[in-house]
Amino acid sequence: MSAQLRTQPVDAVAYPADFTLVKRRHVDLMRLYSDGCRRAVVR
Repeated sequence: MSAQLRTQPVDAVAYPADFTLVKRRHVDLMRLYSDGCRRAVVR
């Protein structure tokens, strides 16, 4: 029981950080994709 209580706050803190990292990566991918589309249209 005590081990679970000890690990829970760490997960609660780590999750938002992971989530923001994933979101940032997703935004970067979307930016790359839109840039690629623009270059394809220009050609």
